[in-house]
Amino acid sequence: MAKSSKSKKRNKPGNYKILIVLFIVLVAIALASVIISYFITNDESDLLSQETEQSDQLTIDQQENIKTSLEGTWVSNYDGAILTITGLSFTIENPGVDDPTKLSGKLAVEQNLVTFVNTGGKEICNGIEGHYQFTFEKDEVSFKLIKDNCESRKERMTVSWFRL
Repeated sequence: MAKSSKSKKRNKPGNYKILIVLFIVLVAIALASVIISYFITNDESDLLSQETEQSDQLTIDQQENIKTSLEGTWVSNYDGAILTITGLSFTIENPGVDDPTKLSGKLAVEQNLVTFVNTGGKEICNGIEGHYQFTFEKDEVSFKLIKDNCESRKERMTVSWFRL
């Protein structure tokens, strides 16, 4: 009797080695890109935090010496409230005898956009930002609401103010 020969398929071990090497290379490339993007993102955030710290380090005198287009004293056509802007600080005084409130805070002006932030321990809407777009017409300024969660400031700011 003759021996029957069965055909056996042999798996070549080299095929798996190539796939494993290719997989390792792809994982290494992905890992390298994640590490590089991490360091780039951290460098950008470090620069941003350094710029913020430098701007926060302005003394009160330096803040008052910064002139903005809103600089001056303004009177509300709504209720006669007085808005005084000096440098990067503002105050709003209500002239009413019944409610002589005075709000104060900081502001930031960029082009025709202004951000008001009430500061002080017991201020109304303390720390809440109000964003407005402002326009000038003759000796008046008008503020158009962009976003403000402080209802009392929103009511007062969205009217025209004339220069005193």
